[in-house]
Amino acid sequence: MADTTNGELQRLLSHFGMSRIDVSQVRNRITAAIGPQRRLLAKKAHRLGEVVQLYQKIMTQRTTLEKRISSRANSTKIRVHNYAYPGVEIRLGEFKNLLKEKISAPCFQIRNDQLVTF
Repeated sequence: MADTTNGELQRLLSHFGMSRIDVSQVRNRITAAIGPQRRLLAKKAHRLGEVVQLYQKIMTQRTTLEKRISSRANSTKIRVHNYAYPGVEIRLGEFKNLLKEKISAPCFQIRNDQLVTF
């Protein structure tokens, strides 16, 4: 949903010839427009405000989820029952470990801000 919202946000900004939100610039463009163009820009500006609010809500929820995942990652273990092979990347939260050799039944956990094998 964030990708869809971001896409709509970019399309709406392009109607105003902007890459970033600038409220005063939007107001100036609406004020300078005449007739049907002014009405169209006013509708686009209203929709832009709605999309920005939705985007902010999504990003706040994402940050909350990332914090929850990060706090739980320190107590999480990954166990491989047979073998883990070279070239496999193990990820746990923001931590990752690229295996360089074949390991039999490894277990991975975050310790001292590093993803370690034990």
